[in-house]
Amino acid sequence: MRRILFIVAFTVLVFASTSAFAGIAYNWTGVYVGVQGSYSFGSSAWNNFDDISTNNLDNRLTGGMGGLFLGFNYQTPVNIVLGVVTDFNGGELSASSACPNPDYICKTELNWLGSTSVRVGYPFSRVLPYVGIGVAYTNAYLNGYQGSFTANTKDFYIGLTPSIGVDIVIVKNLIGRVEWAYYDFRQKHVGFNDGEDVDNKIQFNELKLGLYWKF
Repeated sequence: MRRILFIVAFTVLVFASTSAFAGIAYNWTGVYVGVQGSYSFGSSAWNNFDDISTNNLDNRLTGGMGGLFLGFNYQTPVNIVLGVVTDFNGGELSASSACPNPDYICKTELNWLGSTSVRVGYPFSRVLPYVGIGVAYTNAYLNGYQGSFTANTKDFYIGLTPSIGVDIVIVKNLIGRVEWAYYDFRQKHVGFNDGEDVDNKIQFNELKLGLYWKF
């Protein structure tokens, strides 16, 4: 799945580089709404277990999501495009491996992900490369289990998400988007329902493919 997404992204970027100098003027100012799909890979690091001497665990996080986004661009008189966008996605990013106590399995799961970002770009006619920075938010479900025994915690996380991408006009108001984003949810101290405490740090990369309509 990840290989397919990268091939599609590469194809779109090649198209962008060849069509950037087509010379057709385009006005990027306006409100837009779109849909997107993504693939993510990263880690959920469990550290500083209360009562275990070997107390570090690096869970490899992977998965995909899909959702909606809403944004606004303003093209300044000097041709720089300023924008803001917010998105909300559902799906599953998860990882599981043996806990520091190998009798148990430790699992991390994210079922939704949102972000709000500001962006700046410079268009080449119908192609708009941009960079962005924003705030991301999610719930992470941590679960340690053995057989019928389960200890869990579900907590809200806030982090930062820098991004880089390109928008490409397909037809007058229909625009494609390819974006890479990095999510950094800084270390958070959480408590399980069995009294165990752990510090969890979530970081991952995300490749997004989107399609939107500009009004």
